Amino acid sequence: MSSTDRIAGRYTIETIAGSCGDGNIWLNPNEGKGTVQINGNLLVIGTASRIQTQETSFIDNFITLSSNVTTVPILDSGIEVNRGTKPKVSIRYKESLEMWQLTNDGITFANIYGKEPVLSRVSDDQAPQIGGNLNLKTFSIISDTNTNIVFRPGNSTNGATGTLQIQQVAPNSTIIYRANSAQLFANTAGTGGTGLYTIAPDNSHQELVSRKKAMILSIIF
Repeated sequence: MSSTDRIAGRYTIETIAGSCGDGNIWLNPNEGKGTVQINGNLLVIGTASRIQTQETSFIDNFITLSSNVTTVPILDSGIEVNRGTKPKVSIRYKESLEMWQLTNDGITFANIYGKEPVLSRVSDDQAPQIGGNLNLKTFSIISDTNTNIVFRPGNSTNGATGTLQIQQVAPNSTIIYRANSAQLFANTAGTGGTGLYTIAPDNSHQELVSRKKAMILSIIF
């Protein structure tokens, strides 16, 4: 049998801990099988909130963290996942860097992206930069049809201010020939005086000759 209690003004339920119990208030609809419905706003004031359910769903499109911040933000905010005996993982916004970060070990955080504009593709970045060595992982650097690949070492709009450096191959290393391609590599300078070598279609190595060496060789031969 249902019942409804209506009152005018504030309605307060208050318990005091004592010999009869700990002062907690328990709502136990239908022995835990029912629903507690609040037709209004819910304000919880305390030091901790804990939800013990197997599934939690929200109608809200956005969940706001640090909603009490009204001045310049200082503290980081994020979502953390407890993984039991394994390290916690989380995603956070690092205020000192103004960047989103994530971690897979609970210690080391990696940046996801920085300030505006937020980029969804590498091609959106008009001035891309990398923070370390670029490992192609057996892939190639290619360009669109009928366009060249241009290397411009240095930082100048008028041309290169640096050089294209080819590191010398390791001692006793085997240079692998790729069919239908022209290959260059650096090694100890030989009679050509340049230390820059090509790989011929027969897989033979030939050193490019400097102008000075070419003049000397032309006189000898």
